[in-house]
Amino acid sequence: MINRIKVNNFKCFEAATVKCKELSLFTGLNGMGKSTVIQAILLFRQTFERNSFGADRRIILNGHYVSLGTIKDISYWYKKNDEISLVIEEDDQIWECYYDQEAQALMMKENMVYTNKGSMTGKGFEYICAERLGPRRYYDNLEGERYVSTQIGSKGEHVVSSLYEIGDQSGFKVYKNMKNSNESSEREIFRGEFILFQIQNIILALLDT
Repeated sequence: MINRIKVNNFKCFEAATVKCKELSLFTGLNGMGKSTVIQAILLFRQTFERNSFGADRRIILNGHYVSLGTIKDISYWYKKNDEISLVIEEDDQIWECYYDQEAQALMMKENMVYTNKGSMTGKGFEYICAERLGPRRYYDNLEGERYVSTQIGSKGEHVVSSLYEIGDQSGFKVYKNMKNSNESSEREIFRGEFILFQIQNIILALLDT
């Protein structure tokens, strides 16, 4: 479980610490930093899915969870120094990155050891943003990502593939022609407007539960 999130000179925060529980609810006016706290988590997760925190320790600022631009874009406007750091504390793991002036990038702390059992790296990680996609014929694939087949995607774009993988466990009837089997850069999911209508109803049912 994530216990604490710390940010320094990151977006709207000069310095902030957020304590988390098993269920954490962020509320407030626009521009107060709710999304910023969540983005700190997503930066670590999308970096892990891309390269497993391997030899390349650069934090990926622009990925399929969030696209934050450049170092300048994520820096606190009124910062008094060039330090930027993000820290995520779990029960038995601490994720930390800092701004490396020479590399001009956010870098993971060296010699970090991680397991696949934590909130940040486990298969149970799921994120759904406020902007969700409606039914469509094609979706981009995630080649090169450490993507879990049962994740529904940040915009609900992988609901169909997830239902296919889950199969009988989902309780929904999943048609064979919904399977995402084309390995090209775009994958054809749906066959006909009738299927599109059915999938839209499935997505709405999932979001209502």
